Amino acid sequence: MGEMRFVRYDSRKHMDILHNIMMNSEQQYLFLGHNNINSVQEFGEWVDRQLRGYYYNFYLIEMDEKIVGYVCGCNYNSINRNCSLTTYICDEWQGSGIGALATMKYIDEFFRYHPIRRIYCEAYEYNEASLNTIRSAGLTEYGRNPEYRYFQDKYYDLILFSMSRDEYMEKYADPFWSAERKNER
Repeated sequence: MGEMRFVRYDSRKHMDILHNIMMNSEQQYLFLGHNNINSVQEFGEWVDRQLRGYYYNFYLIEMDEKIVGYVCGCNYNSINRNCSLTTYICDEWQGSGIGALATMKYIDEFFRYHPIRRIYCEAYEYNEASLNTIRSAGLTEYGRNPEYRYFQDKYYDLILFSMSRDEYMEKYADPFWSAERKNER
């Protein structure tokens, strides 16, 4: 596996790539509850709205100069200092470990450069790849919303995960960073 890096979304360069990722009907059931976007123009307008008010630090994940997914914060709350996290890895890269690495890198960036107290993440019960990614990245399951999602004639739970700044510092932060930021917790 080559070097992974985060790339800021640029609609002039990445619109088609992001459209193909998010509008892939074979993958949408993994992360979208519904979709009422019918054109590329509507998609572009929707992404712009999401970037202004919902997504927080939206990055495309690049591996060997190829976009392999995206990672972003959402529902950022500056008063309570928490944020939700979403990671999506394209089908051909799922199961490679890149999702867990990208999630861990994003969490590290969040806790290093933002006054976030806690990060949340969620996945549908049938999405084993996401559940494995979230667990591999070190988040802990703290609850479920039972029968949250109807999919293929069955209801599935939404499984909820989180990690606090203190948990991150204790388990993952390097000793120099921990000492440097000890008083900021």
